[in-house]
Amino acid sequence: MTNAEIRIWLRTSYPTTIVNDRYGGTYSNARWLAFPTYADDTPLDWDAEDMECQHFWDTFEKKGGIVGKGATPDEAFADLKAKLTELKNIHDDLRRN
Repeated sequence: MTNAEIRIWLRTSYPTTIVNDRYGGTYSNARWLAFPTYADDTPLDWDAEDMECQHFWDTFEKKGGIVGKGATPDEAFADLKAKLTELKNIHDDLRRN
């Protein structure tokens, strides 16, 4: 996400898709997931078959993917908001330097 997209999302919380993890957190390490996207734009393979899903979660966040995680939908949303706020602050710090 660009800094402008992050700023808009933080003001509106839109779009957000919150889903129950297909495997109960086995690969994602969370029961609920919050993506800063429309439902049709969630990343491929987040809920794929075992091998693809495991590979997705092993690499998604390492490659810069952003997802909120939690034991409840509210926790996943709060985690997503915290991650995007932290990313915005990093962008702001880089711009100042």
